[in-house]
Amino acid sequence: MPTKYYIAWDSTALSAATAKTILELPTPANVSAVLAELIIGCDATVAGNLKVEMGTFATTGTGTAATPQKYMGDRAIDSAITTAKIKDTVEPTTFTQGTVGAALYPGLWVPLPQYFPFQWPLQQEFAVPESTNFGIRLTSASACNVMGWIAWFE
Repeated sequence: MPTKYYIAWDSTALSAATAKTILELPTPANVSAVLAELIIGCDATVAGNLKVEMGTFATTGTGTAATPQKYMGDRAIDSAITTAKIKDTVEPTTFTQGTVGAALYPGLWVPLPQYFPFQWPLQQEFAVPESTNFGIRLTSASACNVMGWIAWFE
């Protein structure tokens, strides 16, 4: 049975109209990550949009190391993903939102102010293939703070 993990990030400032990679989740060889949920909260007080991009990158950026946590079950089982980062201060190179091979990395606009909760339906989860430098990048129409988490199965 697959094991569920998550990574959360605390309040992170976004500058208006400036992309920020909020999560780097590179999958190792022989392990894919099946995304189960993505939650993003935003404290924007003016109308606008929050662009959420899922994609790949060539070279990692500079961010805070994040250790995946067990969502439930035996806490002694560790995630295979060991090089995750949150809240990049230096962006990864060549971030590409869209299609890579057979995998579609979606993007969307979320109207502000509000929060964005998304849970993939059972058996319709979004899989990140093995050996993929996967990331999530946010761009807000106005300066604001975001926080949230992502959960996946391995």
